Amino acid sequence: MRHPIVIGVGMGSFIWGVILALMYGFGRTLPPTEFIEEYSPPVSTKLYDCNGNPIYEFYRERREPVPLDEISSHIIHALLVSEDRHFYEHTGVMPRSMVRAIWMNIRYKRPLRGTSTITQQLARLFFLYPEKSIIRKIREILMAWRLEKEFSKDEILEMYLNHIYFGNGLYGVEASSRGYFGKPAHDITPDEAATLIPIIRAPADFDPYKHPDRVLHIRNHILDEMARFGYIKPKLADSLKQLPLHVRSPIRQQLGTYFIEEVRRWFIKQFGSYLLYEGGVKIYTTLDTTIQRVIEEEAAKHMDYLYKTFDIEDDSLHPLELAVVVLAPNTREVKALLGGCDFKRSQFNRATQARRQAGSAFKPFVWIAALERGYTASTIVEDKPISIPLVTGEIYSPTNYDSVYYGPITMRKAISLSRNLVAVRLGYEVGPDAVVDVAKRMGIRSPLMPVYSLALGTSGVTLLEMCNAYATIAAYGVHKAPIFVRKVVDRTGNVLFEARNDSVRAISTQVAYVMTSLLKSVIDEGTARSIRYFGFKGEAAGKTGTTDNSTDAWFIGYTPRLLTGVWVGFDSLRKIANHAVGGNVAAPLWARIMKRIDADDTLKFTQPTGIVTRRICDESGKLATPYCKRTRDEVYIAGTEPHQYCDIHHKPKEHIIEFERKDLLP
Repeated sequence: MRHPIVIGVGMGSFIWGVILALMYGFGRTLPPTEFIEEYSPPVSTKLYDCNGNPIYEFYRERREPVPLDEISSHIIHALLVSEDRHFYEHTGVMPRSMVRAIWMNIRYKRPLRGTSTITQQLARLFFLYPEKSIIRKIREILMAWRLEKEFSKDEILEMYLNHIYFGNGLYGVEASSRGYFGKPAHDITPDEAATLIPIIRAPADFDPYKHPDRVLHIRNHILDEMARFGYIKPKLADSLKQLPLHVRSPIRQQLGTYFIEEVRRWFIKQFGSYLLYEGGVKIYTTLDTTIQRVIEEEAAKHMDYLYKTFDIEDDSLHPLELAVVVLAPNTREVKALLGGCDFKRSQFNRATQARRQAGSAFKPFVWIAALERGYTASTIVEDKPISIPLVTGEIYSPTNYDSVYYGPITMRKAISLSRNLVAVRLGYEVGPDAVVDVAKRMGIRSPLMPVYSLALGTSGVTLLEMCNAYATIAAYGVHKAPIFVRKVVDRTGNVLFEARNDSVRAISTQVAYVMTSLLKSVIDEGTARSIRYFGFKGEAAGKTGTTDNSTDAWFIGYTPRLLTGVWVGFDSLRKIANHAVGGNVAAPLWARIMKRIDADDTLKFTQPTGIVTRRICDESGKLATPYCKRTRDEVYIAGTEPHQYCDIHHKPKEHIIEFERKDLLP
């Protein structure tokens, strides 16, 4: 019987002979390596908030390439002792290990594993399929030799560490360091490096979240190896082995998920999905994370409040929903957005995708159409039943929400108390087409039918477009499109997109200011008085909205600095609750949010030129006399102010003549 050494040498020679015989044929079919020099691996796209802080990443492979000198030496050392101790000595392969592995495959049908150098692993990652076979192994060897010939050891190491998979959707050492430890790769400690590197070998088996004991054991083994090869001191290794695993929790509450999804949909529409998930783009958004956190916290508390206060049945399959939008009227930057109560349960964005009837929140467009035609805040209108014949032969006869009729009242009082019949009467007088025209000019993009019921908000609109239209009032009549993204920059620094601040005059400055003044009364003395009860003290203007059968509750309001809109309702168009209206369902959340994000109660709306003020009787709408019981300083567009005195509250005629002689006319 021959000596085992002779047999081994013979078998080794045979195997290498086979390999060499196949090299020529395989070599001609191998892919070229030239593209590696220009290779750009898929890189995640980063989202930034309004202050330039990263808030989210889009990726198919979460990766952030970094140069080798920005990677901790501990990671490199842990990799070498674990995967390839002779990396800086071999020429791409370890012949003895390869022969042994191939012989075991031929003799015992054992899979080819645990024999690849770092260079071979890189060759497999870039060029080859992952199946385990002799043919694949030979091609891997040839590609490894090519790589070693064309690239330096450090270049190979850098490519490897930026390309390899570390589990949990993390590719490359930088993304993995941040994902598992919340720090960049250059700050990784020896024990953290010894935790990361085993994941390369088997991401599922060495997942630190699922198998912490297994990972702890191999981490300590790698620390011992790092000490044995002189990379760290034995005492340090012993002390680090006493530490528990301290990877970050995989469950982190993401802020602004609906906002992020809106940006994602916009980006794909503009640039496509490939650039989003693999292009390494930087997207600078308008999101204010401080405000976003506030609306999410307050929305959660408000839902509890609504369920308890209105005794709403808790239906987990069809829960009560809400949506919130916060934007800056002057810039139209969307500062925060909430499209529902639970993004994981439903990604449907109720702030941007749901078209719901706005109810009385639509009335400002009717009032603006009237103001543009010479009506004033003190114009007397009739709050009484009205019947309008339709072209169909039917009669349109709306009612007030409370079935109460005030008779002749001022336009200010009518909107502050949200009188339906006044809105319909005004809409009839100015014409439905005029109301549609105003709404479109101010930012409503949903289809609107020019019908008389439109004055009561019967057309479906989104919360975002309603907020943007109200922002036109807040911005003194200037319309702009809402902005979610300020700028998009590609991975080389080229600007792909920059938001334009185009604006158009939608209504006059004076009409906008008078409308703001009217909407202030809604909060101070009208249907949104609850805002004061819930603690908001600043100057603000806004309007409640409630639809038939209380299926939708709205409040949209603004200060000189910010605008916030709130919608509450069921997706299924169910009734929210008995007596649920915008003033007690939506307005309280507005107050809770705004008193935290816009607490400066010294800010006031600035009166523009072309506005005059007169002291009027609140009942007649005419100039006040000493005998009027309720008076107020009313604002007017210059030229529309009243010149007649109140003819309701007076004494005999001689006293009126005497009063006029005192030249008290403003």
